[in-house]
Amino acid sequence: MHDLLLFLHATTKWFVVTSLPFSILYFYISYRQKKTITKLHNQVKNTTLSIVHIQLLLGILLYGISPITNYFWDDVAAALSHSEIYFFGGIHFISMVIAVIIITIGNLEAKRATSDRQYYNVLLIFWSIGFLIILCAIPWPFSPFVTRPWFRFY
Repeated sequence: MHDLLLFLHATTKWFVVTSLPFSILYFYISYRQKKTITKLHNQVKNTTLSIVHIQLLLGILLYGISPITNYFWDDVAAALSHSEIYFFGGIHFISMVIAVIIITIGNLEAKRATSDRQYYNVLLIFWSIGFLIILCAIPWPFSPFVTRPWFRFY
């Protein structure tokens, strides 16, 4: 079960990393061109939000069964001295939850927007902040905290 969740979580990462910047760029172009909100805008927003939430759900499930996070919670004091365990037990999880909360708040605030410009502006600000947090918290192969391969094949 752990390997399957790890594979799904690692694979879904690429959907998040591609859909979020695509959506941000799409909303930015619409903002610059002063376009009115269409059904396609809402579909792009809802699809991207669903991908982000699915990734968070997979991450929460993985967090619950991962031997790394289990070790973290068994001995937090000792785990703080190991960067990999500290990263996955604390930094990665908390950062990703915060990023998804920010993205979700942006979605909710966009729904309350009274103009098209405000709709785009809210999404651009909140989603860009969330995306930057996500980029910082992903264990890239070049990460100073912990490295993981670009792709996981099982």
